[in-house]
Amino acid sequence: MKHQPCWLLFSFLIIHCGNSFSQESCLRQYPGLVPGSARIVSSFFSDREGFISLLDDRTGKSPSCAAGFTLSGDTLWTRTLSTLPADEQISNAVSSGNGLLYMCGFSEVQHAFRSFVRCINFSGRILSEKYRESTGESLKYSRITRNAETGILAAGILKSGPGQHKNYLSGECFDSLMQSRWIKTCRVRLCELNDAAVLPDGGFLLTGYMLDFGDTSGSMFVMKWSSSGDSLWTRKYFGDGWATGFNIILRDNYILIAGATSLSSMASSRLVLVRLDLEGKVEDFNSLVTGFQNEKITDAIPAGPDTLLLCIRQSGNLRLILCNDTGNIFRNRNFSDDPFTAESVTVTPAGGFLISGSSQSTGTAQPALLFTDHEGMVSEAMTRIMNRGIRFYPNPSGGNSEVQPFELINFRIADFTGRNVYIESHATGCIDTGFLLPGSYRVSALSKNGIPLHGMLLVAP
Repeated sequence: MKHQPCWLLFSFLIIHCGNSFSQESCLRQYPGLVPGSARIVSSFFSDREGFISLLDDRTGKSPSCAAGFTLSGDTLWTRTLSTLPADEQISNAVSSGNGLLYMCGFSEVQHAFRSFVRCINFSGRILSEKYRESTGESLKYSRITRNAETGILAAGILKSGPGQHKNYLSGECFDSLMQSRWIKTCRVRLCELNDAAVLPDGGFLLTGYMLDFGDTSGSMFVMKWSSSGDSLWTRKYFGDGWATGFNIILRDNYILIAGATSLSSMASSRLVLVRLDLEGKVEDFNSLVTGFQNEKITDAIPAGPDTLLLCIRQSGNLRLILCNDTGNIFRNRNFSDDPFTAESVTVTPAGGFLISGSSQSTGTAQPALLFTDHEGMVSEAMTRIMNRGIRFYPNPSGGNSEVQPFELINFRIADFTGRNVYIESHATGCIDTGFLLPGSYRVSALSKNGIPLHGMLLVAP
């Protein structure tokens, strides 16, 4: 059997005290989970039984997909989301809080651009979707946010004119039935939209990078639109001379923008937290760490009342920073040994964090998930402890599946009623699943050293 070392690169066992849960921390790759998929864009926990992830190929050569997982990261199902022939990339997604996910993205086929907004449930079923198609111009939705009263806002950059030299910050607001309420465009010289959020008053907040008309250097911008699409104000912050905003964190009485600033866009930067009042006035400007020219905060989420977890991408590596709202760092961990490109982070039911992205430890990008402890960090002393579980590849299986570990004793496959449907005293290498009905099965065995092992096998229709 061909050895498959990348199902589990490393695993850690974290034991929490008091009323917290035990949390397993590990980086897991999923080669061939969905043909062509290269990254997991974002993940959302539906309940304490599992989570759903959204996948695509960053080169735009394959359809976008959804996949369901158990809490430990075992695959339950996969579904294709692209409903038209063109391939597409998912830019961003948000949960409604009542069992629905909204996502936005774009595709390009022969210089024709199509942006989309889509609603799915936690089983991956498409409930509704809207497209904006254009020829001779490009609209790329990069962020989506929602509020039950305000609606759903998908926003991005629109380029038009000869050579697409005219740039606009564009957004479209939808109601819960995905009917368009309004479309907003703002002409800019050069702009990049990195995040959007809904304020308590129903207005929308946007941040990113802007080189506006009359500016000699690019700035971090924060812009507010009303719930009806009116421009209320725009604030710009140049920092050391050049700056950009990556993520918005809303607190009760103030706004935090996680970003970066430097002497120029070509120089090494320092990561910063900018604190604003609700009208965009700067109240505080705190440095975090010295960064790199291509370092980017891909996601920042509250980890407590006055605590943040920052998920940072730098040259294919992952950096995690746990800090408070004033920039004091509690933990700073760089995962440089195992190349991991982070896309987003979410809180697990156990109080830890799940980071979605891709890993290139095998030389090519593969969808990957990283589970961490409640501080977003893992002790060096706990590394390289292999997870005691049975793994299959591919999973779901379409006929034959390779098994890890290679040698298993008293191998049993049971359906979810507990009835054994297959027993093998000594299993090695590969099993034929062609006789099994489509569905999920529990697997148990002993390792060659007598250690009890468990796993889950999925059989595709």
